[in-house]
Amino acid sequence: MSEKTNNLQLDVKEKPPLLNWILLSLQHVLAMFGGTILVPIVVNTTLGAEVLSIPMALITSGIGTLIYLAVTGYRSPVFLGSSFVNTFQ
Repeated sequence: MSEKTNNLQLDVKEKPPLLNWILLSLQHVLAMFGGTILVPIVVNTTLGAEVLSIPMALITSGIGTLIYLAVTGYRSPVFLGSSFVNTFQ
């Protein structure tokens, strides 16, 4: 096994120190906020009716994330959420 040249990289089985773990978790929550909470707010405000529900977006994102983590064996720390991305052809 080769030596690490950068202390910022972790192996698959390694965990960051507790303070870094907490800070990275908070960063992850803030990044998740835009796609999961903001999408229903903007869509509902634009259309003038409740089309998308924030609690439903959170529940489905959580279920999708748990399924993804189980399938990948918890090796990939990914959050699945809603998005504004659309494909127009």
